[in-house]
Amino acid sequence: MITDQVWAEMERVLAERPAGIAHTRQVLDYAEELMAGEGIDDPREREVITLAVILHDVGIPAALRKHGSAAGPYQEAEGEAIAREILARSGYEKEGTERICYLVGHHHTREALDGRDFQILWEADFLVNARELDPAQRPGAIEENLRTVTGKRLAERDLH
Repeated sequence: MITDQVWAEMERVLAERPAGIAHTRQVLDYAEELMAGEGIDDPREREVITLAVILHDVGIPAALRKHGSAAGPYQEAEGEAIAREILARSGYEKEGTERICYLVGHHHTREALDGRDFQILWEADFLVNARELDPAQRPGAIEENLRTVTGKRLAERDLH
């Protein structure tokens, strides 16, 4: 199965960052809840979202090596090419690859958010990262970042 192949590749890339692998698992869990809650049942759309989530942080090790930082723009710049290589080695189809690479290459850029697949990735990543926010900052961040009914419900459940 393609998701298993891509997951194994992501683990290889992030092998030196076990916390990154755990983060990806948490983001994937939220993405699955978001897709179910928002009624995303098209198998192809679910696959694109799932693969984008699995690959969203693959640029971190390269960003750290090349730029000395894992800041969002560096993750995006390095991650897109790595995601493309992984998907090519896995034999994934071109159209889906382009969308996944766009998502990986923009997952920290709110202005690039252009569809519900991106919104699911955005919200799932936010829900995991928001745990690190000062509790006083969470309400404003939730209001700013979550657009789906399911995302807001998950925030209410897990961030309060």
